Amino acid sequence: MPRIALVSMPWPKLNRPSMQLGCLKSFLSHHLPQIQVDAYHFYVHLADMMGFKDYEEISRASFIPEAVFSALLYPDRLDELNKMVNREKRLRHVSVPDKLEPWLPQIEALYDRLFEEADFSSCVLVGFSVALFQLCSTLYAVKKIKSRHPNLPIVLGGPAVAGSMGLSLLRLFPEIDYLVPGEGELPLSALVRFLTGQHDETDAAPLGVILSRRPLVEKEESVSSPHPCFAQVPDLNDLPIPDFSDYFNTVSQLPSLGNLIPTLPVETSRGCYWEASPQGGCRFCNLNLQWQGFRQKPAPKVVSELDHQARTYGTLNFAFVDNAVAPAQVRPIFDGIHDLGKDFRLFMEVRASLSWDKLFSMRRAGVVRIQAGIEALSSRVLKLMNKGVRTIQNLELMRNCTELGIINQANLILEFPGTGPEDVQETLINLEYARYYYPLEAVTFWLGQDSFMARHPDQFGISQIRNDDRAKALFPPAVFNRMVLMQRSFDGRRAQRTIWKPVAAALQRWREDYPALVAGPGADPPFHYLDGLDFLIIRRKRRKTFDSFRLRGASREIYLYCTQIRHYNSLVERFENIAPDKIAAFLADMTAKKLMFREDNLYLSLAVGVDALSRGRVPGLDGQDL
Repeated sequence: MPRIALVSMPWPKLNRPSMQLGCLKSFLSHHLPQIQVDAYHFYVHLADMMGFKDYEEISRASFIPEAVFSALLYPDRLDELNKMVNREKRLRHVSVPDKLEPWLPQIEALYDRLFEEADFSSCVLVGFSVALFQLCSTLYAVKKIKSRHPNLPIVLGGPAVAGSMGLSLLRLFPEIDYLVPGEGELPLSALVRFLTGQHDETDAAPLGVILSRRPLVEKEESVSSPHPCFAQVPDLNDLPIPDFSDYFNTVSQLPSLGNLIPTLPVETSRGCYWEASPQGGCRFCNLNLQWQGFRQKPAPKVVSELDHQARTYGTLNFAFVDNAVAPAQVRPIFDGIHDLGKDFRLFMEVRASLSWDKLFSMRRAGVVRIQAGIEALSSRVLKLMNKGVRTIQNLELMRNCTELGIINQANLILEFPGTGPEDVQETLINLEYARYYYPLEAVTFWLGQDSFMARHPDQFGISQIRNDDRAKALFPPAVFNRMVLMQRSFDGRRAQRTIWKPVAAALQRWREDYPALVAGPGADPPFHYLDGLDFLIIRRKRRKTFDSFRLRGASREIYLYCTQIRHYNSLVERFENIAPDKIAAFLADMTAKKLMFREDNLYLSLAVGVDALSRGRVPGLDGQDL
């Protein structure tokens, strides 16, 4: 039986099988039953050799993981690579060895053995999925495999080789035969049929999107032309369930990983619903270059897939790999997951515009961690980013997550181009309102290739765009200067770095202070309220003591009503028996004490309810999105 090998090289998360490999293996096996499809998660073996802790430390350390395999690709660049590793160590505060040399012989021996055992000589095609920080490891594997099997066709796909990025690799590395710049299922199926002599006229369109040195079909485009179009599965409901069996077989054969409980990836959609909207998406994002438009699976299919994977692989941990689940899908999907009755532990990324009711549905289904697209606590910066939300909505999302017991592992982007001292000052002020919620992670802005910002640099004061300067050590100049990398550098960063230092320091203090705020077994949230039905007690922790406030009657009702963002006019209409000037005076008092947040004529109560999850609904909430 002819074989196809699908490969994922380091550095993905050890405890997560490759979604790309799982989807492709399942689709190819379903549509080409005469072909054997083997998926190789070759990062798992490296984690086994290095140890879980060292592997995880390196994998999250920016360009350091690329340096490991660059040293094997270009041994004469070892001195430059060691210098780069030590610079990144100091900046990222990661614990990795000062020199790469001790690891290199072991890693080379490991992959010599793995490539030999895989026996690629019986394959008609070897495909690699390439995402962020998998480039050098993939190029190393391609060169090694090609040296053993010069006539073996090799194809690359994935987000790190989409668009102009993949085109540059195809020109520079003759070992790469084909490149799929977008979604892989249809083009890869057509390529396999082409290579095995089984193709027909229906394969012309998907073959036409594949980049190669020699055109697969008659077309005007060549390797020097940009990618012209996509070939995508029209209806995601037609996709078979991803197959992760090869990952589990690999893990089971490595004794050091015997206690590993994997987190399985699951998708509800492809593309980004915000990017596909008339508003046009986040200006800095380049995560969807491999998709065209936005497609989603029906909610019942998502629920049944999750249930099937849990039963098949004996795990309850799942990570949604979507950019964000579309708002209309949240309740159908997560109410359906809740109805399965299983103790799922789920992670996902969300937009900050989700209502409390939708978050409640997610939490009830097992969502215990999210990464919300917070990115900024300045409405002017959020507008510059085109996030489609305001600061008050970000604070509302952070508040609601705290109330529901969801850990929000969100980022705040520093040094965003086009920002100034007034944006820094606004951010510092608003951080004081957020300090009782789970801390935001400081992330330095990086420019993504083919993002809106990279295509329209003048709008953001960006000039002299080039490959990321930190990556210079990874490749010889003749290669580096001709390739297009996913991360880009530009001029003008020094001024931004200076003005954003106070925010970086404030975020660090927040992370240091927060554990003391939530310390103690069974402790209530550090900023919460207790409802006595005709009175309300608000408590806010200050080190080892609490500030306490008591609200009665209408004051209590207004505060609870504003646990969802409310416009002043809505308050006046809702509490028509209270004089508007008295409402305004109360709101001014609450904002002065930082018990509420105000933005223009919008108000938000900041304290969280302690019984929100068991109650299922907080008084005053109507579940409407702003």
